[in-house]
Amino acid sequence: MPGSLATARSLAQQEPPLPPSHDRLADPDDIVISVGVIVGLAKLLLVVWRVVSMIRSDYNAQKEQHKQRLKKAFTHGENLQEDYEFHGDGLFKAPETADSFTTLLDTMPAVLRVPSMSLPRDQRDENDEFDDQPRKSATSHRVSKQHLPTRSSLTPHESMSHFVALGEKFEMKGLRPFRIDDSLLISDELVAKGSYGEVWRGRYNGATVAIKTLVSTQPQTIDHVTVFVNEIRLMVDLHHSCVCQVLGASWQPSGDIKMVMEFMPRGDLTTHLAKTTPSSCGWDDKVLLALDIADGLAYVHHRKVIHRDLKSRNVLLCDRAATAEDHARLGAKITDFGLSRTVKEDDENASWSCGVGTYRWMAPELFLNSRYTSAVDVYSFGMILSEMDSHQVPFWNTRTPDGQLVHDIGIMDKVRRGELRPKFSSSCPEWIEQLGMACVDMKPSLRPTAEQIKAILLLHVADSSLFE
Repeated sequence: MPGSLATARSLAQQEPPLPPSHDRLADPDDIVISVGVIVGLAKLLLVVWRVVSMIRSDYNAQKEQHKQRLKKAFTHGENLQEDYEFHGDGLFKAPETADSFTTLLDTMPAVLRVPSMSLPRDQRDENDEFDDQPRKSATSHRVSKQHLPTRSSLTPHESMSHFVALGEKFEMKGLRPFRIDDSLLISDELVAKGSYGEVWRGRYNGATVAIKTLVSTQPQTIDHVTVFVNEIRLMVDLHHSCVCQVLGASWQPSGDIKMVMEFMPRGDLTTHLAKTTPSSCGWDDKVLLALDIADGLAYVHHRKVIHRDLKSRNVLLCDRAATAEDHARLGAKITDFGLSRTVKEDDENASWSCGVGTYRWMAPELFLNSRYTSAVDVYSFGMILSEMDSHQVPFWNTRTPDGQLVHDIGIMDKVRRGELRPKFSSSCPEWIEQLGMACVDMKPSLRPTAEQIKAILLLHVADSSLFE
């Protein structure tokens, strides 16, 4: 018994056993798997970084390439003859004759002419004989070399021969005769908005005008400003009853630039066709619109200009007054020369931009990275004839074999391969269908010229039976 008690007392003094532990030593396989996951994630991050770098590099390269293409494509501003320019001797170079300079100024409507390039009277040169009264004619006010302001008499800010936008300087010397006073320009109502430009109905000196500006709510690029300036330079030199007339331009040192045009209250051809039907708007009316478009296009081509974006949206409508040869009717004028190009005689080796325009109106050669001519505008005219027939945009109901609508990219591909051409309805006069199909021939050399189209329309316009 004494031994048993001693043993029990000894056991009682011993520490109680620890509870079983749930921890265990890490398995070597687990360690290998964790290291593998980390290495895999690192490799994945490296691949993502390389892909992002490649995309960024490719984007920068494409951006630079696009900029270079624009510089080559929109060269019409360089082709226009400026009426005077700065020379090293600090003087303006006068035109060859005083009459040529005066005639240029007189192309602006009287209500929109601003004397002395919009400078306040107290800032004008003392030898500047421009007065506040509009010029009556080229013979009523002659401008000689001594009447032109000298460079020394105007500070750079006062002369306003340039403006700065997005850190780049834009020369405006050739547009100085067309500069109007921005303080008298009032924008009333937004009437149209595009990808980079918007058009407002406004007033200037009591006259209703259209004011085109860059979209104020979107960030602009140097390309946008360059295209806009070149469009103004081109359009101020076009004067035809079937081309929308530019009345002047306004620009500020801050880069705010506006183009002022005649206001066309009847809207564009796209809207007109959408609001009417083939039965309510017959070919006896539509052929006269087509004649106006062909007339304007023939003039543009005569001036060595390719429009490159001719479509119903870029045809504005107006009311034409009755004349001895014609009754009062709805007329048409071509507008929006933002993508246009002036063709120079030495353009044999020049590069040409492809993919320019709006897909459904673009000629197939514009997709093929090849040289093209004014025949691309003739193709677009043929598409407008198909619009006049259907009162719908071209290829509006083109579908795939399973019934799905074909979108712009698919249409572009089919047109490029010659698999898609416009169709005319059975109610369309046969000769109009033949003319339209000739305009959209796959071979540009087989298409009629704008002058030939105009002659064909004039030949048929007097015979009303042809529209029945």
